[in-house]
Amino acid sequence: MKRPRIRAALKGGISNFVKVEKKMNICKPIENGVITSWYGERISPITQKKEYHKGIDISTIGNHDNIPVLIAKAGVVTWIDKTRLYDPDTGKGSFGMVVYVQLPDKWYCIYPHMESIVTTLKIGDKVEVGQQIGIMGNTGLSVGKHLHYQEGMTMGGNGQTRQPVDIIALYE
Repeated sequence: MKRPRIRAALKGGISNFVKVEKKMNICKPIENGVITSWYGERISPITQKKEYHKGIDISTIGNHDNIPVLIAKAGVVTWIDKTRLYDPDTGKGSFGMVVYVQLPDKWYCIYPHMESIVTTLKIGDKVEVGQQIGIMGNTGLSVGKHLHYQEGMTMGGNGQTRQPVDIIALYE
């Protein structure tokens, strides 16, 4: 499915995009990544059934080893799970190694499926744009190394979500 070019909708067009990125204080969570699965309806690669994908999947072309996961938007770490599948809202889960960061607007950025999480990272830490929090991985319900980037109103990922158009625009 072809996706609209979000950057073109930004005032000033593509040539001014770098200025917009700096002003917005955001960055790509996977620096040299590509979006491999979009927000919205899709066929699940796990179940082969139609589902609503609540985030975007970002991977790399070629080498998938030791790819840093970076903070896309500054906030405070509210949840870290380094060892098991867990969803705080439902008691079950599929995110594998995951970090939740609460943004100033009270939404959460969720960084699941990581291979590892920075050992010094802890709940309550303030994290800045571009700070490394882990390594891209294949933990939880996943079919390959990638980062599932999601923005949600609740920590568990089962509540209201929003399409991260500002992050998508960085990859176009």
